[in-house]
Amino acid sequence: MNLELTQLASNLLSILATLASIVAPITLAITRGNPFWLAMFLTWPVTMFLMGAVRHANAPLWMPGVALFVLFSVTAIPSWYWFISLALVLAYHLQFNELPVKAMRVEQAWKESN
Repeated sequence: MNLELTQLASNLLSILATLASIVAPITLAITRGNPFWLAMFLTWPVTMFLMGAVRHANAPLWMPGVALFVLFSVTAIPSWYWFISLALVLAYHLQFNELPVKAMRVEQAWKESN
C-alpha cells in the first residue's frame, strides 16, 4: 500500500475500533442490565499497553495475542469482541510501525530525485 492509503486505513481503523471499544461496553451494560460489561472499557488500555511493551520494551511480538487470549478466556466477554481488540492492535501497528517506515522511504525517494 502507498503512504496515503496506509494513513487512511490506519486512521479509519483506529477511529472505528476506539469508538467500538467505547460504545460496545455501554450498549452491553444497558441492554443486559449488568454493569460488569463496563469493565470491557479496560480492553483499550490493555491493548495499548501490550503494543507499547512490544514496541518499547522489546517484548515478544506474540505477547499481545496471548495476553488478550488469556483476558478473554477468564472473562465472559463475547467472542465478537476479539475483532475490536485485533483492530486496535492492527491500527497501532500501522500507525507506529508501518507509517514511519513508508514516510521515510517517500522522503528518501524525494531527496534522491532532486
